[in-house]
Amino acid sequence: MKSLIIITGLVFSTLLLAANPTVDKYILACFKRAFPQVENVKWSTEGNLWVAGFTVICYLHIVYYNIDGEVVLSRRYYGAEGLSLFIRARLYKRYTGKTVYGVTEITKGDKVTYSIVMEDKKKWYVIEANSDGVMQQVKKFNKV
Repeated sequence: MKSLIIITGLVFSTLLLAANPTVDKYILACFKRAFPQVENVKWSTEGNLWVAGFTVICYLHIVYYNIDGEVVLSRRYYGAEGLSLFIRARLYKRYTGKTVYGVTEITKGDKVTYSIVMEDKKKWYVIEANSDGVMQQVKKFNKV
């Protein structure tokens, strides 16, 4: 699990460090109002969006701002401990014998979705879920 967070963090950090442009002052002010305690933010642009990457309590956060300073999308990367109790209980009931390797939480507007990587001794599983607890397996891979 930690290795997934580290690998994901390294990939995003590399991408963000490569760009790290001078951030628009209005966007920066909006970010600082929302996240006053966050330090070591890595900025980049993606199309017409500003992208802030940072870590809080071992969770990697990626936040996308439009030119009006509104958050249009956010992503968080974490392990099973970050999932809501509701989602975690449903997940372990439905996928008995498997453990969570890593979670990507995506928030867009009022919708929250989860891409959850699970594993057992022989396979990897990718489960898509929403905040209502609706989930389905979308991929399965053999371990090498």
